[in-house]
Amino acid sequence: MLRGDFTQERTLAGFSKPLRSTGTFIAARGRGVLWTTTAPFPGELVITESAIRERVDGVDSVVVDANREPALRQVNRILLALLQGELATLREQFSVSGSVDPQGWQLKLTPQGQLAELIGSIEVGGGSQVESVAILERNGDLGRIEFTALTTGDSLSTEEAARFD
Repeated sequence: MLRGDFTQERTLAGFSKPLRSTGTFIAARGRGVLWTTTAPFPGELVITESAIRERVDGVDSVVVDANREPALRQVNRILLALLQGELATLREQFSVSGSVDPQGWQLKLTPQGQLAELIGSIEVGGGSQVESVAILERNGDLGRIEFTALTTGDSLSTEEAARFD
């Protein structure tokens, strides 16, 4: 399990100022990802292999069933693989190249197949854990996520486990 804080910036093509959000996340192997935004607006995404649920004030506001949306199922697998460092899963959809230096490691993921119509590339970097992800979309939009205060190994609390259900 990996948990920590995030800062996410999304720069839309044609706009100079990025949209910025901050919060916390928990990536639990076999369960999914809890993505809790604290600013600018509170909210939570629960990402599992079978669904994405958006919650506001603890109540599901949007639920998308990945079994009915094959593209969403693929996106969920990629997101989970990125956060959990599952290279074998990433290699199913991307050409992977990388480098290691004293400051850490970098991976460049170049999508293959239909995914290449939406995503230009994904760059992932870190040290002992994933510390940054940058996604360049074909339309020119750029998403960057920086991860800080990372910890591993703790089990989910009862409350955290319930949030996956």
